[in-house]
Amino acid sequence: MEMHGMSDSPDITHHLMVYIKGPDGKPVSGKVGFIVTGPDGRESKTLTMGMHGGDIVLTPPPWVYKIKTRAVVDRKTINDEFEYTAK
Repeated sequence: MEMHGMSDSPDITHHLMVYIKGPDGKPVSGKVGFIVTGPDGRESKTLTMGMHGGDIVLTPPPWVYKIKTRAVVDRKTINDEFEYTAK
């Protein structure tokens, strides 16, 4: 079964996951997208639904990747970003 955001490529090195909880602490469904900017400035994008995960390729040596996440749940948008160092 093919899943949105998942890849069967042998080059995949990481799987990003986002768990979103509502005010009651229970998981909620929505759409989640990731934009990964590599050390060379190139962007890689993935859009997921349901389980909120996506496959990406991050290559060492220690390079810093900027990862932006956007989630849309009940017509509300949540944005976040962080950096990850691939070692």
